[in-house]
Amino acid sequence: MDDFLLCFMPLAFAPLAQDLDVVLRNRLVLTTVALAVVIACLAILYTYLRLEHATRGFYSGRLQTGAGLLGLIVLVVAYFTWAAVVG
Repeated sequence: MDDFLLCFMPLAFAPLAQDLDVVLRNRLVLTTVALAVVIACLAILYTYLRLEHATRGFYSGRLQTGAGLLGLIVLVVAYFTWAAVVG
């Protein structure tokens, strides 16, 4: 059975005990990666707001672009990390 499908399948439908271990491991990895993404995005937002206040809005466009790119990088790294561990 595909690991991606096992990640989202309810535990009651897991066919074998070894598949249950795969399901639980995949869910743990997904939860950990999701929590890391949330924390990283909050850190990016905090840094953006601090720099925005420190520069009194003179670099708003550059700071928004930088924060957006950092957020995108975090999402891409999180996806590849999850895909490498699960798949």
